Amino acid sequence: GHKSFGLSIISLDAGVDTGNVLLERDFPIGRDDTIADLHAVADKEFPKMLLTVLDGIENNSIQSWTQNLDKSAYYPLRFPEDGLVLWDMLTVEEIHNRTRALTEPYPCAFTVFRNQKVRLLETSLQDPPHYGEPGRIYRKATGKLLVCAKDRCLWVVRAEFADGRPLYEDVLRYDRLGTVQEAALQVLIGEGNKVENRKS
Repeated sequence: GHKSFGLSIISLDAGVDTGNVLLERDFPIGRDDTIADLHAVADKEFPKMLLTVLDGIENNSIQSWTQNLDKSAYYPLRFPEDGLVLWDMLTVEEIHNRTRALTEPYPCAFTVFRNQKVRLLETSLQDPPHYGEPGRIYRKATGKLLVCAKDRCLWVVRAEFADGRPLYEDVLRYDRLGTVQEAALQVLIGEGNKVENRKS
C-alpha cells in the first residue's frame, strides 16, 4: 500500500547495510503498479544514480550522510506460502497489494479452487464497490472475474493453475475460491463421512 519507494547507494562498512548514504531518490508507486513495474523503474534509474555518485567521487563533491539506525529495520525472508489468499481473511486492498507485490518474476500470491492451487498474477480494484460473500465469483467478463473479499469485490484480471491453464475457463458464476469457512466445511464433512463409513 505504499505510495512511493526509494533507491539508495550506500558506502560499505563493517555492518550489514549500515554504511553512509551517498545518494537517495524516491519514486511514485501507482495504484496498480506491480513489483515488475518497480523493478523496471529501478533498472532504468539506478545506473543514472550510480553515474552521479561516481562523478561526485571523482570531482570530490559527494556529500554523504549517516543513516539513522534508530529508524532502520531488517525484514525476514519471505516464503512462497506467505502468498496465500483466503478471501474471508483479507480485504480487497490487502489482496490487491499482495498480488502486486508477489507477481512474476516472484512466486505469486495464490488461492485455491477445488483443491487446486491458483496463482494470482493481476488484480484491479472495482469502482464503485460491489459487495457479497467472500470467495464467491459474481461476474465473468472478458477474461476477468469479479470476486468478493472480506469487505467488498475486486477484479481478478489474470489467474492460472499450476499447469498454466487460465482459471477463467474452469469456473462458473457463483463458484467459490478458497476461504477459511470452505476449508473448515471440507474438514467437517470429511470427518463426518469417515464416521458414516465406520458405522456402515
